[in-house]
Amino acid sequence: MAKFCINCGKALKDGKPCDCQKEMENTVFQNNELVGKLLNIFKGMFIKPIDTMKACAKKEFFGVSLILTGVLSILSGLFAMGISKGSYELVNMLMLGGSSSSYLLGTVSVEIPYIQIFLATAIVTFGLTFAYSGILYLVNKLFKGKSHYQSIYSLYAVASIIISSSLALATILSLINLSLALVVFMLGSLLNFVYIVKGIRFIGPKDENKYGYIYLSATVIYILVIFLVLKLFA
Repeated sequence: MAKFCINCGKALKDGKPCDCQKEMENTVFQNNELVGKLLNIFKGMFIKPIDTMKACAKKEFFGVSLILTGVLSILSGLFAMGISKGSYELVNMLMLGGSSSSYLLGTVSVEIPYIQIFLATAIVTFGLTFAYSGILYLVNKLFKGKSHYQSIYSLYAVASIIISSSLALATILSLINLSLALVVFMLGSLLNFVYIVKGIRFIGPKDENKYGYIYLSATVIYILVIFLVLKLFA
């Protein structure tokens, strides 16, 4: 009985692996210029996201991945600024009906520390990408996965293009409608979650039944670590 490729549905010949993935790998690697490579990856995540993640979940993409998470961190900082501004404006409108970069809450004058919010959010986001990738790496090892840390980090970074795009759009929308901005952010986060779970098959063990447990375990541990850190330093 003929077997078929799980990615493109093409019939496999003599049990040999399908070559459909090579097309995406060639697309990503064909441009040696950094900007061209980034553009190919960005486009690939919206046209062929699964193929793109498989092509980029490699140690060779670690350098490019640092740039992608840098972009994610910057956009996170901008989004935090937009949410802060929108939240203060909403409170100010509801309580006092005013609008300014300095908001009066009762008798207390509040200045929004935009620079501090941006820097703190960007730095924490960049650090957390390493933390989550490390936890995912350790959990993957427990489930007999054999991928290197750099490969897992690269997978996470490439998938983050989706959340970065939603952050960019949500930041713009936060200047217009705070609720709509939050909806866009949550939808981007949901799609990012789906892609990460799908992408685990490129770094995880052969048993697909374990992929959901790998993601769930890594995420729970990640949340617990953040909670403990906040308890220690709060």
